[in-house]
Amino acid sequence: MKTPALLIAALALTVSAASQANGGIDLKQIIKQGVDKGLGKDQASATATANGGGTQAAAATGRSMPASLLNSGGPDIAGIRVGITANEARQAVQKLNPGYKIIPIIQHGSKREIGFQASVGVGRGDPKGADFFSVLFNEGGTVWAIKRDQSLPPDRAILKDTLVQSLKTKYDQPGGQVMYRDKITVNMAWVYDMAGKQIASFSTNFNYTPCREVPYSRYSPVSDNMNVYDEYAPTCAMTITIDTSALRTGSQDMLDRYAVQIVAPPLQHDVGTLNAEAAAREQQKKNLENTVRDNKPQL
Repeated sequence: MKTPALLIAALALTVSAASQANGGIDLKQIIKQGVDKGLGKDQASATATANGGGTQAAAATGRSMPASLLNSGGPDIAGIRVGITANEARQAVQKLNPGYKIIPIIQHGSKREIGFQASVGVGRGDPKGADFFSVLFNEGGTVWAIKRDQSLPPDRAILKDTLVQSLKTKYDQPGGQVMYRDKITVNMAWVYDMAGKQIASFSTNFNYTPCREVPYSRYSPVSDNMNVYDEYAPTCAMTITIDTSALRTGSQDMLDRYAVQIVAPPLQHDVGTLNAEAAAREQQKKNLENTVRDNKPQL
């Protein structure tokens, strides 16, 4: 039976960057990966959802994530989801592409590791193609944001309409609401409220969305390809955003770069860990005060 172009494109969203970086994509392997995933054999997905740790992690933040967004049927990028642990994410990313070079992401102004970046290629301009996978985790080690950014050689570019249909197939939620979707460009976004209901649109920031931008919240880079806000609306359970470009083809109908980012604001911080750290600092301060209490000035 002839494989439809749409199926190939949808499966290509999970293709290993190793084949891209080598200047070619093995369609047979892509199709096999897609079939295996449909049979429950996708190793990255199995690793990312095996232990159900996401529910415990959500409870630790003080804001309950909808279970539908954390379970095996929830949104993912190449089988990897938010709500898993940092170690599970690292193992899943390494299995996704053993060729990834992984480096830690360190919080600006501190020594705290807040995530990691896995990459193949020397950047978006690499003529052989490039692949960046960034993962952010909170103070308790729970993943709250992921992004995959892939660049392709011009002869491996993806038609805009094919990519759009693939994204709809992957991320449109049955029964979800579609509003203001741009039919000309690839401006696509999905937001979820705290009940797990999805609204699809051209942006996360429009009227009546539960994920409108918080005034004065900083939008800062944390890795070579990822930016996040330091604060999100308390009504927002998850956002999925798309970023595309035609770096070399010169035609917005033939895209040679596409990126998908998933953010779960309720998992951004771990209340238990933050409270424990604050208590430890307060105790350290009291201990020092007790130590110097009897000291007298030399007057």
